[in-house]
Amino acid sequence: MLEITTSRLRLIALSLEQLNLLINNMDQLQEQLGLTPFDVQLTPEFDAEYIESIQEFCLPQVEAYPEDYAWFTHWIVVHQTDNRRIGGIGLGGLPDEQGESMIGYYIDPRYAGRGLATEAAGALCNWLGRDVRLDALIATVPVGHIASERVLQKIGFEQISVDEGLGLWRKEV
Repeated sequence: MLEITTSRLRLIALSLEQLNLLINNMDQLQEQLGLTPFDVQLTPEFDAEYIESIQEFCLPQVEAYPEDYAWFTHWIVVHQTDNRRIGGIGLGGLPDEQGESMIGYYIDPRYAGRGLATEAAGALCNWLGRDVRLDALIATVPVGHIASERVLQKIGFEQISVDEGLGLWRKEV
């Protein structure tokens, strides 16, 4: 099992089997990982988009690229002290021809405001920085989503453009 550990968090890259459990049997996934059961709060819109991305992107790509599955899977964010899944983080796949990949993340609102998203995203960025195929990470954030903008600023991203209400952010690694 691929895992990144920080002072407060564990980021666990889910296997193909675990991705299926994530969308079909969260209780079994949490039990398999030895986690205290906890339901992460997501808006209905985000939850639908999230499940769709697991089904249509993560599952087929993890199956197609087993050697590079970390670039395609969903990583769960576990709060070490509480031993709970409190969020997730993931990438848009292997670096493209410009050496870029996209990063996205979320944290349960009950754990927001503690620097946990910054810690998780920073840890994944540092881990990815060792891969010679990657030159930069990009992220999109709705303009005015101050918390997400601050996360990106704190870990070294710079906003490079705004288009149709979305800020495009970039960090060289």
